Order: sequence, then C-alpha cells, then structure tokens
Amino acid sequence: MKNQDKEIDDEVVLKLLDTDDRDELFRLTDFCRSYLREWRPWVYGTKSVEDTKVFIEMRKNNLHQKVGFKLEFGIKVIL
Repeated sequence: MKNQDKEIDDEVVLKLLDTDDRDELFRLTDFCRSYLREWRPWVYGTKSVEDTKVFIEMRKNNLHQKVGFKLEFGIKVIL
C-alpha cells in the first residue's frame, strides 16, 4: 500500500489510480460498459488498454498541475 492509499477495512482500499492499474481498470470498464454508458459518457471513447492508460496519465498530470479533477481514486476490493 502506498502512502496516499486509504485502507477502509481488511477488504477495501481507496487508492490513487496509477498506470499500473490500466489493465484491471480497462477490464472492469469493458465488463460494465453497457451500464456505465448510461452515466459516464467517457466510456464511448475507452476502447483499449491504451485509452485507459492515457486517461490515468491525464488525471495524474491534472493532479500535479492542480487543474481539473483534483483526485481520482479507485476502490480495490481485496478477496
């Protein structure tokens, strides 16, 4: 667990997204695509792991430059 990660309990951790998360995040996005489309318009432009990597890099860059969304967290359930 990294310093900025927040352990909620033994099974759930909030963590800042990192490019290491791109494969898992893309799989989840792709699996939930039909549901997410109703709420998240960015799903239409997310067609590959590379698209997910670019999204994560953009958000990290925004965080460092203090523009746009300040934080992007993912919720990781530990099984």
